[in-house]
Amino acid sequence: MENNNIMVVPAVYSKSFRFDTDDGYFLSENNGEFGGKIDFIGNNGVSYTVLERNPHYMFSINDDIYVLGGLAHMTFAVGYIWKLSNINGKWEEEKEIELGGDPQVYTIYKGEIYIIVYTRAYDNPGDLGMSELIKVTIAEENIEVQQLVKTITLPTNSMIAKDHMLYVGLRGGLAIVNLKNNNIRFYTKK
Repeated sequence: MENNNIMVVPAVYSKSFRFDTDDGYFLSENNGEFGGKIDFIGNNGVSYTVLERNPHYMFSINDDIYVLGGLAHMTFAVGYIWKLSNINGKWEEEKEIELGGDPQVYTIYKGEIYIIVYTRAYDNPGDLGMSELIKVTIAEENIEVQQLVKTITLPTNSMIAKDHMLYVGLRGGLAIVNLKNNNIRFYTKK
């Protein structure tokens, strides 16, 4: 917002990211339909591949490390959340949970992860596909995925939460989701 007007700026996409830990760092690579991976490069110089998938985001909750990733290509879309653990001094994928679509953007609010997943890729020219908002709750060893809202289309790389409201930047506007009742309102430029 600028002077009570919605400002739309292009999303910046990067096919790689770095995530630092005390004992080294993770380095990702996402080449779409051609594959992807996450390597770990230790402070001791040892490096190895931890995950051979298409990573989008990496974050930490309660000292655990998670990766969001997947692929939307042609007529399919898949997505996952992976939990990584350091087992006997080596990082490994400990758990994989399907998300129902390719994660596009996420935010963490009050300990829960809100993710917009792309659930259906383009079927026809001009088709915008389909996205939905899901909530992921992590409690102890359980990871629960819950669908909240079905029709959020074309998110940018911005989503923030405040006072039980989720603000989602869209290409050409803004969506505001009330997290208490899952109602959604769309705002666009005139």
